[in-house]
Amino acid sequence: MVVGAAGGSRDLVQSFWADEALAPGHLHGMYEAFVDHPPFDEPPNYQRAQHRGHEMLFVTTHLDSIVPLIRILQAGELLRTAANTSLPVVMVGDFNIVADNGLDPSFPGYQAIINAGFTDAWRSKRAPEPGFTCCQAGTLLNPTSQLDRRIDLVVFRGPFSVADIDIIGDQQADRTGSGLWPSDHAGVAATLRLRARQAQNQ
Repeated sequence: MVVGAAGGSRDLVQSFWADEALAPGHLHGMYEAFVDHPPFDEPPNYQRAQHRGHEMLFVTTHLDSIVPLIRILQAGELLRTAANTSLPVVMVGDFNIVADNGLDPSFPGYQAIINAGFTDAWRSKRAPEPGFTCCQAGTLLNPTSQLDRRIDLVVFRGPFSVADIDIIGDQQADRTGSGLWPSDHAGVAATLRLRARQAQNQ
């Protein structure tokens, strides 16, 4: 399964199953949606997926960008709602928490997710590389990259392995002819493999 997430006022969320029994690169089922960020008191957006008899939950979120306490509360809400399942879970999005800095005032939200059994895909595959995803100038015209922190995450719980993970949209070659960066955030593209096991019911 390949998942991707990007920041911004609306997130383009994509996931698809890659059936290894078919030709390499063949897409087997695709879910794609533009997800408007809901108010804090609405549940997170998620998709229940099934492939070859195995079920999983795919969750996308965008935590508050202003108030650290709200981010901590929203992380708890994720764990109580969408992630409150025995199914394998993948959560992606702009968490607005500097994942590698315990001094970030909203770091307890990230730690709660890890303590709930989730694995940070970047840390598991690419640490100690920084994997910065935020942030370019609001105009997107800054001549050199200003990415200096990692707040866009792919985390998972369950029998997954990380085949690959990379940062996209962070290179000079990714800029448009007029000099714009693709977004104020870089994207995170991860390839996860769900190891075969009997699917569990929620």
